[in-house]
Amino acid sequence: MPEEKAKVLVLGDSHSVALKAGCDAVGLTAELLSFSGNFWHAGHIVSHRRFGLWARGAALQARITDSLKRLGRANLFGPDLVVLGSFGFHLGRIAPILGVRGHRANGEEFLADESTQFVSSAVVSAYVQAFRSPHLNIMRRISQQSPMVLVTPPHFSHDSSNHQSCFDAIKAGIQAADIPCYDPCIDLFSPSGVLPAVMVTPDGVHGNADYGAMVVRRLIEKGVLPQPGGGD
Repeated sequence: MPEEKAKVLVLGDSHSVALKAGCDAVGLTAELLSFSGNFWHAGHIVSHRRFGLWARGAALQARITDSLKRLGRANLFGPDLVVLGSFGFHLGRIAPILGVRGHRANGEEFLADESTQFVSSAVVSAYVQAFRSPHLNIMRRISQQSPMVLVTPPHFSHDSSNHQSCFDAIKAGIQAADIPCYDPCIDLFSPSGVLPAVMVTPDGVHGNADYGAMVVRRLIEKGVLPQPGGGD
């Protein structure tokens, strides 16, 4: 019996691992193409007219080539393949730097500590745009070719206010660009919007396979992802 053709391309950073595990758990055939957030942040992953994406460096590009072979495609993207994305945030690379000289995006934190400096929401938006506009352009290019949904990274109880402010600014930019964007923690774990401890990996900064399965099931319910097996 021939192997079932992949219906979904899970594309992103380390958070994509849980989403791929979720696809596997529900029987949704998916291909995983994942790069460290460091490579996304450094601009090593770019759009490519022929292949869909190009990675700077032979080892990284080999991942794209291997995915193309497994998918049996010349281009990663197309109307027959849904892209489940988890890139464009990479908050660990930008949120700590925002506060390295005491800047705080939260007004209450600023007022409570004379050693801090206030940073407005407009400055935060400009700050994240400087780093993340290339990723937004990649999202736009993908969404012109494939059905796509961008899944935001999970929220954790230890997230700083600057972390949350950067998250909110990036999410707002994605939504303003009309890129479908799904925030699972707000949808599934309201009102706190924080990932439950039982769904956090031991490193404390990722969701586990159970979390991934919950997200994928919810996106199938919403009609964003296809049904497993022969369903639409």
